[in-house]
Amino acid sequence: GPKGYRTFRPLLVADKVRHVGERVAFVVAATAAQAREAAELVEVDYEPLPAAASVEDAVKDGAGKIWDDWTSNVCFTLAMGNKEATDAAFARARYVVSLRLLNNRLSANALEPRGAIGDYNPADDSYTIYTSTQNPHGVRTVLAQAVFHVPETKFR
Repeated sequence: GPKGYRTFRPLLVADKVRHVGERVAFVVAATAAQAREAAELVEVDYEPLPAAASVEDAVKDGAGKIWDDWTSNVCFTLAMGNKEATDAAFARARYVVSLRLLNNRLSANALEPRGAIGDYNPADDSYTIYTSTQNPHGVRTVLAQAVFHVPETKFR
Protein backbone atom coordinates (compact mmCIF):
# COMPACT_ATOMS: atom_id res chain seq x y z
CA GLY A 1 0.00 0.00 0.00
CA PRO A 2 0.98 3.65 0.09
CA LYS A 3 3.51 4.98 2.55
CA GLY A 4 0.69 6.17 4.79
CA TYR A 5 -0.14 9.37 6.57
CA ARG A 6 1.21 10.39 9.95
CA THR A 7 -0.98 12.90 11.70
CA PHE A 8 0.12 15.84 13.79
CA ARG A 9 -1.60 15.56 17.16
CA PRO A 10 -1.03 18.59 19.34
CA LEU A 11 -1.90 18.62 23.03
CA LEU A 12 -4.99 20.70 22.20
CA VAL A 13 -6.68 21.08 18.83
CA ALA A 14 -6.83 24.62 17.49
CA ASP A 15 -9.34 24.91 14.67
CA LYS A 16 -10.94 21.57 13.86
CA VAL A 17 -12.20 18.79 16.14
CA ARG A 18 -12.10 15.54 14.17
CA HIS A 19 -13.63 13.04 16.58
CA VAL A 20 -15.36 12.67 19.91
CA GLY A 21 -12.78 12.81 22.68
CA GLU A 22 -10.28 15.06 20.93
CA ARG A 23 -8.83 17.48 23.47
CA VAL A 24 -10.07 21.08 23.27
CA ALA A 25 -9.21 22.40 26.75
CA PHE A 26 -7.35 21.56 29.92
CA VAL A 27 -7.60 22.72 33.50
CA VAL A 28 -4.83 23.52 35.96
CA ALA A 29 -5.90 23.75 39.59
CA ALA A 30 -4.51 23.43 43.09
CA THR A 31 -7.03 20.76 44.15
CA ALA A 32 -9.12 18.09 42.48
CA ALA A 33 -12.30 19.86 43.63
CA GLN A 34 -11.16 23.12 42.03
CA ALA A 35 -10.31 21.25 38.84
CA ARG A 36 -13.79 19.70 38.68
CA GLU A 37 -15.44 23.07 39.27
CA ALA A 38 -13.26 24.76 36.64
CA ALA A 39 -13.94 21.99 34.12
CA GLU A 40 -17.67 22.60 34.53
CA LEU A 41 -17.11 26.19 33.35
CA VAL A 42 -15.56 25.17 30.04
CA GLU A 43 -17.87 25.88 27.10
CA VAL A 44 -17.06 25.02 23.51
CA ASP A 45 -19.02 26.27 20.49
CA TYR A 46 -18.86 23.58 17.80
CA GLU A 47 -19.81 24.03 14.15
CA PRO A 48 -20.90 20.69 12.67
CA LEU A 49 -18.71 19.28 9.90
CA PRO A 50 -19.79 16.86 7.18
CA ALA A 51 -19.89 13.37 8.64
CA ALA A 52 -19.41 9.94 7.12
CA ALA A 53 -21.34 7.28 9.01
CA SER A 54 -19.76 4.38 7.14
CA VAL A 55 -16.43 3.44 5.64
CA GLU A 56 -18.04 3.45 2.19
CA ASP A 57 -19.16 7.07 2.67
CA ALA A 58 -15.77 8.13 4.03
CA VAL A 59 -13.86 6.92 0.95
CA LYS A 60 -16.24 8.33 -1.67
CA ASP A 61 -15.05 11.14 -3.93
CA GLY A 62 -16.06 14.45 -2.39
CA ALA A 63 -16.34 13.09 1.16
CA GLY A 64 -15.31 15.56 3.85
CA LYS A 65 -11.67 14.93 4.67
CA ILE A 66 -10.54 14.30 8.21
CA TRP A 67 -7.09 15.72 7.49
CA ASP A 68 -7.13 18.61 5.01
CA ASP A 69 -3.49 18.14 4.01
CA TRP A 70 -3.90 14.45 3.06
CA THR A 71 -5.22 13.12 -0.23
CA SER A 72 -8.14 11.09 1.17
CA ASN A 73 -9.57 9.52 4.30
CA VAL A 74 -7.49 6.37 3.77
CA CYS A 75 -4.56 6.37 6.18
CA PHE A 76 -2.89 3.28 4.74
CA THR A 77 -3.75 -0.02 3.12
CA LEU A 78 -2.28 -3.41 3.89
CA ALA A 79 -2.26 -6.40 1.56
CA MET A 80 -0.80 -9.76 2.51
CA GLY A 81 -0.38 -13.03 0.70
CA ASN A 82 -0.29 -13.90 -2.98
CA LYS A 83 -3.11 -12.11 -4.83
CA GLU A 84 -2.72 -14.11 -8.04
CA ALA A 85 -2.83 -17.45 -6.22
CA THR A 86 -5.82 -16.33 -4.17
CA ASP A 87 -7.72 -15.13 -7.25
CA ALA A 88 -6.95 -18.42 -9.00
CA ALA A 89 -8.20 -20.44 -6.02
CA PHE A 90 -11.47 -18.50 -5.97
CA ALA A 91 -11.83 -18.95 -9.74
CA ARG A 92 -11.51 -22.75 -9.31
CA ALA A 93 -13.85 -22.94 -6.33
CA ARG A 94 -17.17 -24.68 -6.86
CA TYR A 95 -18.92 -22.27 -4.48
CA VAL A 96 -17.99 -18.81 -3.27
CA VAL A 97 -19.91 -17.22 -0.44
CA SER A 98 -19.71 -13.50 0.21
CA LEU A 99 -20.50 -11.93 3.54
CA ARG A 100 -20.56 -8.27 4.43
CA LEU A 101 -19.90 -7.46 8.08
CA LEU A 102 -20.62 -4.04 9.53
CA ASN A 103 -18.56 -2.96 12.52
CA ASN A 104 -19.53 0.68 12.50
CA ARG A 105 -17.80 2.76 15.15
CA LEU A 106 -16.09 -0.32 16.51
CA SER A 107 -12.38 -0.83 16.60
CA ALA A 108 -10.15 -3.54 17.93
CA ASN A 109 -7.71 -1.11 19.50
CA ALA A 110 -6.42 -0.99 23.01
CA LEU A 111 -8.20 1.52 25.21
CA GLU A 112 -5.80 4.42 25.28
CA PRO A 113 -7.91 7.58 25.54
CA ARG A 114 -4.91 9.90 25.79
CA GLY A 115 -5.92 11.19 29.17
CA ALA A 116 -3.66 12.26 31.99
CA ILE A 117 -3.79 13.85 35.39
CA GLY A 118 -0.86 15.06 37.40
CA ASP A 119 0.04 16.10 40.90
CA TYR A 120 2.93 18.25 42.11
CA ASN A 121 4.45 17.61 45.54
CA PRO A 122 6.18 20.76 46.82
CA ALA A 123 7.65 18.87 49.80
CA ASP A 124 10.11 16.99 47.60
CA ASP A 125 9.70 19.01 44.38
CA SER A 126 8.39 16.00 42.44
CA TYR A 127 5.59 15.24 40.00
CA THR A 128 3.29 12.23 39.77
CA ILE A 129 1.61 11.72 36.41
CA TYR A 130 -1.23 9.24 35.92
CA THR A 131 -1.72 8.53 32.23
CA SER A 132 -3.47 5.90 30.17
CA THR A 133 -0.70 5.06 27.76
CA GLN A 134 1.44 2.17 26.63
CA ASN A 135 4.48 4.43 26.75
CA PRO A 136 4.73 5.99 30.22
CA HIS A 137 8.48 6.48 29.87
CA GLY A 138 7.98 8.51 26.69
CA VAL A 139 5.40 10.69 28.42
CA ARG A 140 7.79 11.22 31.32
CA THR A 141 10.63 12.17 28.96
CA VAL A 142 8.58 14.66 26.96
CA LEU A 143 7.05 16.28 30.03
CA ALA A 144 10.38 16.54 31.85
CA GLN A 145 12.49 17.73 28.92
CA ALA A 146 10.14 19.69 26.68
CA VAL A 147 7.46 21.01 29.03
CA PHE A 148 8.78 21.46 32.57
CA HIS A 149 12.55 21.52 31.82
CA VAL A 150 13.39 19.44 34.88
CA PRO A 151 15.28 16.15 35.32
CA GLU A 152 13.27 13.02 34.54
CA THR A 153 14.00 11.81 38.06
CA LYS A 154 11.49 14.41 39.29
CA PHE A 155 8.67 12.40 37.63
CA ARG A 156 6.99 9.17 38.54
